[in-house]
Amino acid sequence: MSIEENIGQRVRRVREGAGMSRAQLSARIGVGPQQLQKYEIGLNRVPASRLWSIGEALDCPLQAFFPASGVPIPQDHTHSEITPQEARTLVSLYERLSEEERTSILGLLQAMASQTEPD
Repeated sequence: MSIEENIGQRVRRVREGAGMSRAQLSARIGVGPQQLQKYEIGLNRVPASRLWSIGEALDCPLQAFFPASGVPIPQDHTHSEITPQEARTLVSLYERLSEEERTSILGLLQAMASQTEPD
């Protein structure tokens, strides 16, 4: 596998792990979906500035796109770390709730999280 294919595959896996469509990411980085697809399959080399933009759009460290970096690729959006943007949004919404609503939300989250924990 060429380095272009490897980087492209990593871009695709991070994008999918973030739950973002090709059209959404391409719009954020200023290229067409077909160009992004060419990057993802390794047909075209991703310029460093574009890779930087991809990392910012996906809230992912640039090192995650390189095989020897040791930085893990997010595999499953439902179990990936929360992004700073998600954290800000959650806190903002949480602060708008009453104490009773906060207690209910916390209980719901605790119940949901305990269902996904391995035995």
